[in-house]
Amino acid sequence: MKMAVLGNTGLRVSTLCFGTLPMGPLESNISIPEGAKVLRKAFELGVNFVDTAHTYRTYEYIREAKRGWDNKLIIATKFGLTAAGEVKDGVEKALNDMELDYLDIVLLHSARAEDPFVRFKETLAVLKEYKTAGKIKHIGLSSHSVVSINQAAVHPDIEVIHPLINYKGLGIISGTAEDMVNSIKIARGNGKGVYAMKVFAGGNLLDNYSESIDYIVKNEIVDSMAIGMVTEQEVAVNAEYITTGKIPSTEKDKIRTTGKHVIVLGFCKGCGKCVETCPNFAITLVDKKAVVEKEKCLICGYCGGVCPELAIRVV
Repeated sequence: MKMAVLGNTGLRVSTLCFGTLPMGPLESNISIPEGAKVLRKAFELGVNFVDTAHTYRTYEYIREAKRGWDNKLIIATKFGLTAAGEVKDGVEKALNDMELDYLDIVLLHSARAEDPFVRFKETLAVLKEYKTAGKIKHIGLSSHSVVSINQAAVHPDIEVIHPLINYKGLGIISGTAEDMVNSIKIARGNGKGVYAMKVFAGGNLLDNYSESIDYIVKNEIVDSMAIGMVTEQEVAVNAEYITTGKIPSTEKDKIRTTGKHVIVLGFCKGCGKCVETCPNFAITLVDKKAVVEKEKCLICGYCGGVCPELAIRVV
């Protein structure tokens, strides 16, 4: 597995980052032992970088996978919370659930907000306190928005950015793929570590697998790319391609295509929390029911995570 130094953090990470969102309850909801086995397969193939988030509910998978694993792992998690108490509880939960002494990277997750350092001022202050105490090593920002990444690129407290970038620009807010690439280059020039988000646009570009990864690699704009994985086969294919640039001929027809979509069940109460949360403005309320525009949906699962009625599913 190829390795890279994540900006000025000094962290040496695999160029393939394991995205844990799809294995958790927001999407595939595989069992913890099964998920841990898939993660462990990635570790064995040289993947040492894992991406999760407070809302993904995948900490237990990581905890089980790393038990008995002696090599260093780099774990990044995210918080989109604004209340100081909630952030503190979230950090402590991440440490406890993953059985960690400290968190390598904690990201402010500002999917669509274009004023993250105003909106998340309180959150950032809490994270800085934890960094001073040694419980967080590096602070970053993840976003779908070019405007947010522009701000993070020059912010003195931000060491790592996790931007949405893919060759078609699907899901990018307030700009194009070219705009995002330019923002990322500024960030890298300022020593920020960069790892890409949604290179397959939530699975929508898996039919263009090679083109999607090659776009990221050839632009030389990131240190790593997070790819959501659910099976050992996916891990093997992604590790092989990112390492060699080739897909074994026996595996070409086995790459998982999305086949997923978001459904809204009949007991939706029309509270609108999914509308507020959707980073790509893909959900609206029609006659007091949530309606999903498939053309805009990146199947990120964030809507399901905030629905108080559990009326939204990724299937």
